[in-house]
Amino acid sequence: MGVGWYATMRSVIVTGVGDGIGAAVVRELNGTGHNVAVVSRGKTGAELASELSVKHILCDLTDESQVSRMAEKAADLLGSIDAIVHTAGDSSKRRQ
Repeated sequence: MGVGWYATMRSVIVTGVGDGIGAAVVRELNGTGHNVAVVSRGKTGAELASELSVKHILCDLTDESQVSRMAEKAADLLGSIDAIVHTAGDSSKRRQ
């Protein structure tokens, strides 16, 4: 990917890491030495975090109270939060 906006952003939260864009972002950031916290509501995110030895936070982003706790936990785990890459989506409400 080369040097981009994230070059100075050392601690990053990434949501929507089940597959596709989110997982690719985690792999890229982790591979370039970033401190990454993966946020997911299921086992796929936990498995990716384990595979790459990055932090994992279990959170349903549709639940406001969980999001507040997630932000606090991420700050504790990462020390600071420089960026959030939000790729999560809710496929349960597909357009008809």
